[in-house]
Amino acid sequence: MKLHQIFPLIGFLILTGVIFGCSNIEGEKSVIEQSISYQITEGACGKVIFEERIGIDSVSAIEIIRERKVDFFGHSNFLIESTQLKVEDINGSAPEEKFFALYMLDEDSLLLHSVSEVITNKGNLYNLSWCQD
Repeated sequence: MKLHQIFPLIGFLILTGVIFGCSNIEGEKSVIEQSISYQITEGACGKVIFEERIGIDSVSAIEIIRERKVDFFGHSNFLIESTQLKVEDINGSAPEEKFFALYMLDEDSLLLHSVSEVITNKGNLYNLSWCQD
């Protein structure tokens, strides 16, 4: 085979690999569809969706959240308060982990900034997806 005939073949093989690599195999779910989530049964209305492991326990997770919020708000003049949530999976089983919703409050006025992060006693971070009004 001549060199000018090999390049289109290589391009075709690469394109075919990319297409098949990005498609789902029959019965396979995408990463988003397989994300870990729990329905909140007490403490708020909505569900929690796994984001990432950010610490080894709740204390280290709160420290990371505080650092991220300082970067986001541009100041450290806020308080973080927590409240425990009870959650269950689609089978109605409660996980072993303890879940805590984090409230970001302005330190001076105590006005609520946000409640979107949920951490666990094992250092996992979940996003709180509130119920529709």
